[in-house]
Amino acid sequence: MTDPLPVFKALGDDTRFAIYKELGRSPAPLSATDLAERLALHPNTVRPHLDRMREAGLVEVEPIHRGTVGRPQLRYSLAPGAPGLGLDPPAHTLLAGLLAALIAVPLGWVALRVRRHTFVVITIAMFFILQLLAYNLRGLTNGSTGLGLPIPADWSGDFFNTPFYYVSLALLLVALAVSWWVRHSKYGLGLLAIRDDEDRALGLGVKTGPSKLAAFVLSALLVGMMGAVWGYFVGSIYPNTAFDANFDVALALMAFLGGLGTLAGPILGALLLEPTQQYFALQYGQSGYYLVIYGALFLVVILLLPQGIIPTIQARWAKYRATQNREEREDEAAVTALPDQGGSPGIEKKEGINL
Repeated sequence: MTDPLPVFKALGDDTRFAIYKELGRSPAPLSATDLAERLALHPNTVRPHLDRMREAGLVEVEPIHRGTVGRPQLRYSLAPGAPGLGLDPPAHTLLAGLLAALIAVPLGWVALRVRRHTFVVITIAMFFILQLLAYNLRGLTNGSTGLGLPIPADWSGDFFNTPFYYVSLALLLVALAVSWWVRHSKYGLGLLAIRDDEDRALGLGVKTGPSKLAAFVLSALLVGMMGAVWGYFVGSIYPNTAFDANFDVALALMAFLGGLGTLAGPILGALLLEPTQQYFALQYGQSGYYLVIYGALFLVVILLLPQGIIPTIQARWAKYRATQNREEREDEAAVTALPDQGGSPGIEKKEGINL
């Protein structure tokens, strides 16, 4: 696999990327003259771009001798480790999500047999086991070298980010719609009962095991789809980034910060946490202090806002409204209980109030 940074630098030029795509489409090696004719360019314009891609390890050169004298003609083709072309990332997000959901079935069946702290310990153990497998299964993951992903054939530099924005937005809306459906469905009601008291929910007829496993697999489906988009956006996948403990903590902290059990809570948590995380990483990333700050922030949120921002605001607003209503009822009762003045001069009675 070629190093991603030189690859992105080499393909950042539109002309160079067009040459690269033409080499990828051709079944046979092409010379600079052949490429110039196909792209309506001068051969002297094509050659520097070919040299640049050759330095980045994207193309390989094959000299062709046409006789005993004279310089050989150079023919170019894509190097064996060069990223492929022609794959449309948004079309494969569903496949990635289904694969993640399929893998989540046995993992969830094992992890969900326990509860509370034991569940946390088992999921952390699974995380590190999968990370070690990603490092050691070199035939599948290429080990610590990672995997390079194909480059879409018809995406120019100024258009590259646009599909990822819209696909990510679509996945966000899908996740919100699924969450809303679960929250307002009979299945969601069963999940709430399991959250409050699993044993009592089981006694009331809720199928706790299948319900928890379905929620586990459904979350893996959504996260797997988003992971596919993220992988293609970055252009490469490494074990240390695919299995990043900081990322797992960030997901939990976003939900805790905004509010568990709400639709807007995780979104608010992400909008507040992600810029904060980026700021601390840029300011204190070299020293590693940002991880300490990150952990301290996690503890502060759990201690001071155990329910999250949105549920806390809702609870305090409801308490304020209840206090206001109680005071209004007490004032009305006090005014109604005033003694009758017996029709004294200058006193006008209106709705039980002596004026």
